[in-house]
Amino acid sequence: MKQKTALCYSEVFKRKVVKEIEDGVLTISQARTIYNIGGSSTLKRWINEYGINDRIGRTVHVMSKTEETENILLKREVKMLKQALDDAQVKAVVYEALIDIAKDKYGIDLKKKSALGQSILQRIREQESELESESKRPAKHSDVAEKAITKRRKS
Repeated sequence: MKQKTALCYSEVFKRKVVKEIEDGVLTISQARTIYNIGGSSTLKRWINEYGINDRIGRTVHVMSKTEETENILLKREVKMLKQALDDAQVKAVVYEALIDIAKDKYGIDLKKKSALGQSILQRIREQESELESESKRPAKHSDVAEKAITKRRKS
């Protein structure tokens, strides 16, 4: 008895044969004969899997080079804006912590709109800005706050 050998075809080969059938270069029976593909349903299964129906449901975006470049730039800008928002949220949390430290440790309520509280916050921001420009890295907010509050108490 003659034993059948199972053939394994690559996906690239399957797609090539299906494309030839869909383009009208070959019929299903011609493709079976030329490429020695056994089984009557093999090519039909390949067509269902890799044919035009495989591409239905996919979104195709057609853009000019200018639009594509603009799209890339906009995606970068969105990414940078998200990072800036994250940084601002962290900074807000740090400022809240500084206000709590000033209240708990020194008894100064910076949430009130007092002249003392506003001047201390202004000095904190100024010193933070100076430290950032000197060291090219963010200053430690707690150190800046403590220095400003201590300096204010001495004067």
